[in-house]
Amino acid sequence: MKRKEHPKTEALAMIMPIQGPILDLKDSPDDTFSQGMAGAGFVIDPVDHVLYAPFAGTVELIYPTGHVFVIRSFSGIDIMIHIGFDQKRFRNEAIKLMIRPGQTVKAGDPLASFDRELLDLSFSQKAILVIFLQKKAIDLWSEDETNYRVTIRT
Repeated sequence: MKRKEHPKTEALAMIMPIQGPILDLKDSPDDTFSQGMAGAGFVIDPVDHVLYAPFAGTVELIYPTGHVFVIRSFSGIDIMIHIGFDQKRFRNEAIKLMIRPGQTVKAGDPLASFDRELLDLSFSQKAILVIFLQKKAIDLWSEDETNYRVTIRT
């Protein structure tokens, strides 16, 4: 049987931005993300408190509270990383940014850290979202727990 190819696909090698189990986007604690309105992606239940660049690119945007940032790969793919959903705890005081807008990053460069105590919060409070902005669907696969490949369908 011949595999059906999608008309527009693009492959991207990446590492996970933080350690922890990877869940379907439908498991997001926020309806906007769980319904895919912001784009395709996945959720991570963090077991560490440091986030890393998933691929090489440029920091395009950092939200004023520091809990959301966008990185653009050198091939033009935008990824948004959203840290936590506890409105009181995951904000400026708890998040230490290690990046600035316009900065170039390599895969594995530290982006931000947050207070280790926040790992004790419930999943719905500490979930990390990884969203491929304006993309309809992604396929994520790996041969190990560090290096991943993503097929992006636009």
